[in-house]
Amino acid sequence: LPRFATFSDELIGAELKNMTKSNIRHVFINDPILGGKIARGKNILRMFNEHAPDIRMQSYMRPEFLDDEFVDLIAKGNHQEVLIGIQTVNPSVPHHVRSNNLERIKKYLPMLSDRNVPWRAELITGLPGDTLEGLRGSIKFVVDELRPSFLYSYHLTAIPETLIND
Repeated sequence: LPRFATFSDELIGAELKNMTKSNIRHVFINDPILGGKIARGKNILRMFNEHAPDIRMQSYMRPEFLDDEFVDLIAKGNHQEVLIGIQTVNPSVPHHVRSNNLERIKKYLPMLSDRNVPWRAELITGLPGDTLEGLRGSIKFVVDELRPSFLYSYHLTAIPETLIND
């Protein structure tokens, strides 16, 4: 989105310190992309690692955001699980429905596995243009090449009156 609400780094740091003092043990960051932007996500992880190293974290991440530094920050953190939406790798699914940067996915997601980061790959079944064979191909790719800790698959939720871009 072009605009979204954010809290200042000072407030986040203060909240992390407060959570530590309050003996909070687990946080689930319900943000579709940790921090919303690459630099902000890295900074949030740095603050967690510095101010709240004992708090276990679950967070969502777009695979396209990952780079060597991001993987390192995640691996140094206290993650119960990193949730990563892949949705599909079937090229028959239109690009506007789900575009994946397969080169980044192939490079960085196995690095999470290699660094013993528990992460969940999420697929969506029933996407426009997908087939049972396409879903099988996505599952095989994820399991064989990416090696997640967990693989979840969700049914597409078709919302009435949703506009379709052709």
